[in-house]
Amino acid sequence: MKPWIKERYTIGKTFSYRIERVIIKEHMVIADEEVKLSLFCNPSFHDNFTIHIFSSGDIHLNYGNERSLNYAFFALDEEKDHLEVGLLEGGPDFKIRGIIEGFYGTPWSHSDRLDVIRFIDDYRMNAYFYAPKDDPYHRFLWRESYPEEDLSRLVELIDEANQKHIDFYFCISPGQDFIYTKDEEFEELFKKINQVMSYGVKHFSLLMDDIDYDLKGESKDRFQRPGVAHAYISNRLNRYLASKLDSYAFVMCPTEYWQNWDTEYRKDLREGLDTEIMVFWTGYNTVAEYIPNFDGNRAKEIFNHPLILWDNYPVNDMATDHLFMGPLVNRGNKLSESHVGMLSNPMIPWHLSKLPVITMADYMWDSHTYQPEESYREAVKDLGRNDISFEQALKIFADENRPSLIHYQPNITLEKWIQNKDFHTLDEYFKRVHDACQILKTSDIYPEFTEQALPWIERFERDFQAWVKIKKGQATPADFEYIENDPHVMGYQVLAKIAKKMNLYHGKIYKKERPNFWDNPKVKRWNITISSSRVEVSEGF
Repeated sequence: MKPWIKERYTIGKTFSYRIERVIIKEHMVIADEEVKLSLFCNPSFHDNFTIHIFSSGDIHLNYGNERSLNYAFFALDEEKDHLEVGLLEGGPDFKIRGIIEGFYGTPWSHSDRLDVIRFIDDYRMNAYFYAPKDDPYHRFLWRESYPEEDLSRLVELIDEANQKHIDFYFCISPGQDFIYTKDEEFEELFKKINQVMSYGVKHFSLLMDDIDYDLKGESKDRFQRPGVAHAYISNRLNRYLASKLDSYAFVMCPTEYWQNWDTEYRKDLREGLDTEIMVFWTGYNTVAEYIPNFDGNRAKEIFNHPLILWDNYPVNDMATDHLFMGPLVNRGNKLSESHVGMLSNPMIPWHLSKLPVITMADYMWDSHTYQPEESYREAVKDLGRNDISFEQALKIFADENRPSLIHYQPNITLEKWIQNKDFHTLDEYFKRVHDACQILKTSDIYPEFTEQALPWIERFERDFQAWVKIKKGQATPADFEYIENDPHVMGYQVLAKIAKKMNLYHGKIYKKERPNFWDNPKVKRWNITISSSRVEVSEGF
């Protein structure tokens, strides 16, 4: 992780007293008797903090909440052996930083969700959005209260989040069949909200994504346009929350969440939504290849509401055969200036998502100095759990699964070996990856990772056995028939490419390939014209 302190204001005078130990949980220090620690809470600091160090031995910690108080003590512990008189500042770039369980497919297990909340705390994030698309009570059965057993698990998550000072956002997605003209529908919605509100939840999100938003019947007659109806349901829920809670947070996700141009729908939201309601967007495309600073500024202007970036990385629900384990890339370094928050939507296998999400947490904390490769290396080290052999194997496995929708991560060296049919070097490659997979498979260092990685490890074992046949000159096309329909794929597909090169395999390398939005001249975007005196922005295609 990045250092806790971002800015230092000193005059070069060393702090003369010794701090022997910082006790973070108890918020105290063991130090020379001259050292006097004082704590000052200012809620406007939110997750930020300052440490003011005086030559007298006084140390003043200013913080905004329990999280930032903990952050300040972590920072003091990090700095205690080389303090100087002056002021230290720390805190995140994004106010809201977290994870949204927002993918399609098998929802995370309860134990994984508890681990997610602890992970959020460990990596300086502050929010967990509960929004599993295939939880029936979140989406299709939104009117129905959670049954006792499901509710019990949900409450355990809420309690764990509260204990870790993580904001638990309860998300609901009624847009598939909500009737905007009927008060009975709002009563059902409020009843569902009340069920979790009674357990202390104060953060909510209304998700209107991935629905048919064309209005019909009475809703069409009354509201005419979906943006007007969506502003109406959002405002009624927002005002209901305001009537029940002294403080709360509310986010809505529009149906048009990915475009980087204005629309009638967005105009209706801009003009109709209550001003304090936060709004999601995903960047340009559902999974955005890149999100430049300009797009963030433009989205903020279009919505004219506090903006949260729902970053669909490293989510793999659109390609469940693949893993996306590389670091976050192609995100502007000033997006925190146009957004109040940023979330990662991880992969279905949670423990395989941790590596890229650690890099995203680094970005959320300090996007201005974020270095993807440095963060990636540190993440591998963290997950290696002080076992060098496991760490090295994890690095090889993750490197093999770096290609993703946000970065194709071409491996020019590998491609050259394939084109040249460099069997000697390719054999070294296959042995190296195979050995790494065997270490991961047999290790007890991180059993949850091993369990979730096993299908991809076994896929590479099949590839390795087919490679051995190629090397021995014994391979036939029948040995490669499994490739096209195999439910798991290692990112570079080296075996498929070399078999195709040798005319042993005639199927697809990848089941699906998505063209890059930014590389398509027919895709709508904003044109920027720069002259000597001004910048002009116009709608283009």
